Amino acid sequence: MDFSVATKDAALANGQPAVVAEVVGEVDVYTAPRLKDRLLQFEREGKRNIVVDLAQVGFIDSVGLGVLIGGLRRARAGGGTLVLAGPNPRIRRILDITGLSSAFTVVQDVPEALEALNREVAGSKPAAAQGGT
Repeated sequence: MDFSVATKDAALANGQPAVVAEVVGEVDVYTAPRLKDRLLQFEREGKRNIVVDLAQVGFIDSVGLGVLIGGLRRARAGGGTLVLAGPNPRIRRILDITGLSSAFTVVQDVPEALEALNREVAGSKPAAAQGGT
């Protein structure tokens, strides 16, 4: 399966920049470094409010999960956050089993993820987003 990460810039209600990373394919030991490079690029560009759209991801392994955790930590360290959007039931189950669904804000789609970013930046984080790894 092909792997790609397409990005789209967005802006939050307060004018802060945000970015949506649309991930397509399997996120595994072979492809996770490409996702990590993209997340590091966002950090270099000062984009700390990130949506990772997982709607087209069919599989993620521990390396891929580690990349997402690292992205969340870096985003939070910079005053932002990382929200996961659209995981299929299989990916959602992996997040639940590993306990990561309590570390991340996980929502159904990108518009909901941007709303979640707006809430979190405004300081009214949902309880599930306050867990940390």
